[in-house]
Formats: sequence, C-alpha cells, structure tokens
Amino acid sequence: MKNSNSTMKSTTSSVLSMRLLAALISIGMLTACQSKGKLEAELTQKDLTPPQVLSISPANGATEVSDKPMITVVFNEEMDVTTINSATLTLKDSSGNAATGSIAADATNRAFTFTTVTSLFTNTAYTIALSQNIKDKSGNALAPVSSTFTTDVCPKAKNGDLALNNSVNAIVKVGCILYLGGGFTSVGNAYSNGIALSMSAGDKPASYSYLRINGTVFAAVTDGAGGWYIGGGFTKIGNTARNRLAHIKANGSLGTWNPDANSAVTTLAISGSTIYAGGVFTTISGTTRNRLAAIDTAGVLQAWNPDVANNTVETLVISGSTIYAGGSFTTIGGTTRNRLAAIDTAGVLQAWNPDANGPIYAMVMNGSNLYVGGSFTTIGGVTRNRLAAIDAAGVLQAWNPNGSDYVRAMATIGSVIYVGGIFTNIGGTGRNCLAAIDTAGALQAWNPNPSSIVSAIAVSGSTVYVGGVFTTVGGTARNRLAAIDTSGTLQAWNPNAGGSVSAMAVSGSNIYAGGNFPTMGGTARNRLAAFDTAGVLQAWNPDSNNTVSALAISGSTIYMGGTFTTIGGTARNRLAAVDTAGVL
Repeated sequence: MKNSNSTMKSTTSSVLSMRLLAALISIGMLTACQSKGKLEAELTQKDLTPPQVLSISPANGATEVSDKPMITVVFNEEMDVTTINSATLTLKDSSGNAATGSIAADATNRAFTFTTVTSLFTNTAYTIALSQNIKDKSGNALAPVSSTFTTDVCPKAKNGDLALNNSVNAIVKVGCILYLGGGFTSVGNAYSNGIALSMSAGDKPASYSYLRINGTVFAAVTDGAGGWYIGGGFTKIGNTARNRLAHIKANGSLGTWNPDANSAVTTLAISGSTIYAGGVFTTISGTTRNRLAAIDTAGVLQAWNPDVANNTVETLVISGSTIYAGGSFTTIGGTTRNRLAAIDTAGVLQAWNPDANGPIYAMVMNGSNLYVGGSFTTIGGVTRNRLAAIDAAGVLQAWNPNGSDYVRAMATIGSVIYVGGIFTNIGGTGRNCLAAIDTAGALQAWNPNPSSIVSAIAVSGSTVYVGGVFTTVGGTARNRLAAIDTSGTLQAWNPNAGGSVSAMAVSGSNIYAGGNFPTMGGTARNRLAAFDTAGVLQAWNPDSNNTVSALAISGSTIYMGGTFTTIGGTARNRLAAVDTAGVL
C-alpha cells in the first residue's frame, strides 16, 4: 500500500512536471510568436518609400519667365525642412552661376518656395535642381530632380518705375511692349505722398533716393541741413515702420528719428533742436500727449505738455519763446481757448486769448503781428471773415481783408501776406483761391487764378510755390503744384503731381511736397498707354475719351472695348482697333 502510494505520487509528479514543461514551452512559443508579429508590424509601418516631387513652378520648358520668379516645389509627403536649403535646392544658369534667393516652407501644402533676390539674366535658360540630400521625415532620400525654364527676352522694370493715376483694367503684350487700358489720364513716376523736388527743374534731385511713403503727408519743416521732418497719416517709410512722424535726410534716406505718434500729425514747427507737433494724436512714444507735443532732434519726447484735450491742432507758429497754436480746439489744459492759444517753451499757457468762433487752419508771423486764416467769421466777437491779425498782446488789429470762404494756407515775403484756400473773392474783388494782401490790408494786383483749392504755400526769394488740388493756373496746365513770382508771372516749374498736395517746405535748393498723390511728373495718357518692359513710356497715344475695359491683340492690331465714344477725337462707340503705330 505504501509502495503503491509512492508509485502514484511519482506518477502524479511526473505528469505535473510534464504539464509544467509543456506550459512553459507553450508560453515561450507564444512570446516568440508575439515578438515576431510585432517586428513584422513595425517593419510594415515604417516608411521606406522615397519622397516624390509632384510639381515644380515654373513648369519644365516654360519660356518668357519673369526675371524675378518665385520657384515653387510641391512634394507628395511631409519633408524634413532641415534638408532643404541653398545647397540642396539651387537655381543656376547654363554657366553654373547660382541665383541668390530665400527659401520658405509651407507645411500645410507640403511646398517650398525659392524667392529670387536679384534679377535673373534675360533670355537665359535656368535649371532648378533638387539633390538627393533632400529627405522626408523618415530619412528617405529624394531621387535627384531638375527642371529648366527660360527667362523673358525683354528687359524688366527696375526701382522707380512709372505709375498711373487711376485704374488699369486690361494689359496685352506685343513683343516687348505692354499696352494698357483703363480709367487713368496720366502716367508719372511712382513717387507717392512725399518727394523732394528741385526748385530749378521741378524734378527729383539726382542725389535724392526716393523711399515710398504709405500714407498722406500733412506737414513738413526743414531740418536745417537740406532734409525735412514730416508728419501725416503714414505708418511706413520704405520698408521701415514710422508712425506719422519721420525724418527724411537731404539724400532721401530715412533718419533714425522715430517719435511714434498714435494718430495723425497735421502740423510741425521747429525751433533750434526742438520739433513741435500738433494734430489728432493722443500719445507720443506711448506717453500721453493730447494733440500737442515737443520732441528733440534725437527723438526724445520733451516734458512740454499743454494738453489740448478736445480737438485738432491744425497749425503752429513759433515766435521767440512763444508757440502759437491754431485749430478746432476750445480748451488748453482745461482752460478755455477757442481755436487760438499761446504757450511758452516751458509749457505754460499764456493770457493771450483772441477767441475765434471757427477753426484756424493757417498762421504766419510778420513783424509783431500774427496773421491767421481759417473758416471763422469773428475774433473776440468782432467781425473778421476768414482772415485776421492779432498782436502779441492779443489785440485784434484793423487788418481786415474779408475772405469769401475758407483760408487754408499762408506765407509771407516782406510786407505781403500770401493766402490760399477755397475763397473766390477778397473784400469783394475776385480772387480765386490765391491772393496777396499787404500788412496794411490792401489787396495786391497779384492774381494767379488757380482753378481750384490751394492748401499749401512756401516761399523762396521772390518765388511763391503753391500746392493743392488745382489743375490750371491762369488757364495754363499746372497739376496741383505751381510757382509764381512776386510780379504774378507763372513760372515754367511744373512737377505735375498726380494727386492733392497739402504740405510744402523749402530746404536748400529743394522743396519738399507732401500730400496724397500716387505719382509725380505725369505725362498725359487718356485711358490708353504703352510701356516697354523696362518701364519706359512709349509715344503710342490713341487718346480715349472714356474708360477702356478690355484689350485683345491680333498681329499688330490692338482691339479695345469700353465706355468710350471717341478715339483720338474720331467717333468710335465702345469698340475700336488701333495698330501698334497708334493709327486708328
């Protein structure tokens, strides 16, 4: 029995051992199978496929490509951006000369762009090459790819190209000539909103490098070194941020002066190393300055803070240690001052209080009197229509020219005050928008007769320079800028602004014109014009009397459609054809 039990225990133990061994083997085998499956899955999931280029623009074989193209390469998958650079994505001509450019990634579209920095050679084959060092996110290398295009045979426009004063609706190209149709009436240099002009020739000085201004210039004063401080509604000069205040040097370059006004600057005056600014702004350099501020020539905001809390300052004049302010305001520092005030250089409001009943837009000092112009009709309760003179004690003078409408600009030479504005008579005598009155109040014979508003006046020697929205002076074409001598003779000076001029300031032998204009130096082209691809205006001038909306070409004939009824004075109701020589 005992032996039998032993045998049974031995048998049971063997069975258990065998079952345990089988279980262990089974577990080992299962683990091995699981490991093998996981490895196979990992191998299956790993990206082993090389990336591919889906498209390249310009397309392979493209011709007449711009001399400053943007190269775009689109891939089929997300790429390792660190592998795409100037060594792995190149643009070269047939001689191996590499183009200079910048590369940018567009992850959303799996695209990369190569933007050329300098112009390519014209009529030249270029190859875009992508090397095998370009890789996807998994490290797979690209099979080398290349694509070739040829640049246009025509030269391209450079900086300072021409611009038009209204819309372009259609463009066609014949050879290297571009034909344009639209609503424009003038072609000029693309100098917008502010530019220095030679007082002798009326064009941009040769030594002056123009920088585009992206908003209206309302005010300009000389810096005493051939340049100007300017104010306005702009926020950028060239590619540099300048909020409403900037310094333009004599050579056209941008100075470091950067006070940073938070809203429009409408007037400037300078005394020594301090520039006084007035306008709509409420902060300068982030510090509260309500509509009046003083900044030194280093750009440092001064403690001077009169606090014009309730409306615009339109004009400033400095006389000794007194800053006269005119505008639409009715209080200074909480004290009533209706549209005229005097503040000393310490920022103290003076007792001087003429009390105008309407806005003051222009002022000029002559002798001990301040001459003011605007839309007011009384000063201190006494009738003075749009023009008046007040002495340093605040006493209204007998001077009473009696303007029929707004005065917007003033300047003085000797004992004569030159005034511009919207008026049509002075003291009942016809004077359209421009007049001269001596300090005794006598209207002068000087009568240039501009066709519309004069909003800026500057003087140099015996010449009066005027700007505004007029298009003729004395019946002679002068678009928004003109020069008249003190005898009343219109000068040949004719810069031809493409829009309104609201500021003028002389510095050395040049004058700065600021305003809201897209062009300067325009040539008449009524709704049709032609340029070569370098930007040179052609003689082609069919002269449409109304808008051209569409153009098409066949051989040397340009077909046009629009709302016109004549071409070159000949009846053509809304459809016409003109050859490339300009013949209808």
